[in-house]
Amino acid sequence: MKNIKYLKTALLALMIITVGCERELTDDITVATFPSAGEIYTDAPVGLTDAFFISFDPATGANTEGFGTDDNEAYEGTSSIRIDVPTPSDPNGGYIGGIFKDRGAGRDLTGYDALTFWAKGSTTATVGTFGFGTDFENNEYAVTLDNVELSTDWRKIIIPIPDPSKLVQEKGMFLFSAGTQSTNGVGFTFWMDEMRFEN
Repeated sequence: MKNIKYLKTALLALMIITVGCERELTDDITVATFPSAGEIYTDAPVGLTDAFFISFDPATGANTEGFGTDDNEAYEGTSSIRIDVPTPSDPNGGYIGGIFKDRGAGRDLTGYDALTFWAKGSTTATVGTFGFGTDFENNEYAVTLDNVELSTDWRKIIIPIPDPSKLVQEKGMFLFSAGTQSTNGVGFTFWMDEMRFEN
C-alpha cells in the first residue's frame, strides 16, 4: 500500500513537471526552408553534384552511354548537354532517358511558374518526353511535355508548372526520354542548354 501511494505521488509529480515544461512557440520562429536556386545547367550543373544524371534502367532497354556535355556547341556560354539518341539495334540500349536529380535536401520552386531550356537537334526529330518532378522516389508532382519537335536551330522549350505552391522540396530537376520513332530508326543527337526554372 505504501509502495502504491509512493508510485502515485511520483507519477503525479512527473505529470506536473512535464506539463510545466511545455511552452508556446513565439512569433519570432522561422520555418526552415530549402534552397530556391532556379538554375539547373548553365555551362555546368548548378547546385547539383557531378553525378546529377541518373539513367533509366538498362533492363528496360535504356542506353546509358549517350549522355555527356559538349564544349563545341552551346546556346549561350561555352558548354551544353549532349544527348546521342541510339538506334533501336544498339547493343547498349535502343533509347535514352533519365533524370537530373538534386541529391541534397531538394529545392523550393514555389517562386517559379515554368521550367525553360534551349534545345536543338542534329536533324529535325521528336523527343518523346521532357519534364521534371521525377526523382525515382516519390514522383509526387511530376510534369511532362510529350512529343516535342526539335529543329536544327536553337529553340526555347517552356514547360509550365501547374501549381508551384506544392513544390516546396523538389528533387526531380529534369526528365527526358528519346528514341528514334520520328527518324525511322536513325540515331540522332540533340543538345540542351540554359536549363532553369523561371517566371
